[in-house]
Amino acid sequence: MMAKRDVTKGEAPPLTSSLLVVGRDFVAGSLGGMTAVVAGHPFDTVKVLVQNGTRFRNSSEAFRHMLKEEGVRGLYRGIGAPLASVAIVNSTFFAVNGQAQKLLHNKEKDGELLPLHKVALAGAVAGGVISVIITPRDLVKSKLQVQERKPPSPSSPLHPLHHQTTYYRGSWDCVRKLYAQAGMRGLYSGLFVTMIRDVPGDMAYFFTYEYVKRTLMNPAAWSVPGH
Repeated sequence: MMAKRDVTKGEAPPLTSSLLVVGRDFVAGSLGGMTAVVAGHPFDTVKVLVQNGTRFRNSSEAFRHMLKEEGVRGLYRGIGAPLASVAIVNSTFFAVNGQAQKLLHNKEKDGELLPLHKVALAGAVAGGVISVIITPRDLVKSKLQVQERKPPSPSSPLHPLHHQTTYYRGSWDCVRKLYAQAGMRGLYSGLFVTMIRDVPGDMAYFFTYEYVKRTLMNPAAWSVPGH
């Protein structure tokens, strides 16, 4: 007869313990990601306004105009899509990178660190996968950021250089209308450019992170010559 596992002393079963750790990290990462979105979104809105064919001469002018015309709410246009997706984006990003590193590590000896070129390769895989998720998210976000609550007058700095005929009530309305106009292809407009940005960017991110971490954890890096 199999002995029952004693869990009366506060010792959680391995599976339960692992799930608790994963759940805790997921919640903490999600809340951290949401905080970053809320803190950075106004600056992203100003950047997108200046980049996307509006008539603002600089970021300062765009910022003042948005505060005057729409208040703080205007600076948070389009925040719904990134706020709703930050948890799945972050968890997918690091999960894919971790799995890629495990697959690339199968030829290494036990206890041997993954070579840095393989760390970079795993980062590239994560960047490619995450591009598929963030392309439609960023498209929806940008569409909402550059439009007014009502069609702008020709004299408005927000009046686009190319006349906009479709206006969106929110993130889901934007997704629905983009899909109706061009299907999945419309939602993935800009995917190639996003991958060109994120694949090498995430290669550099993970390579630099791992290199600096290993350097700082190496006692020899902190030793003083002659001592």
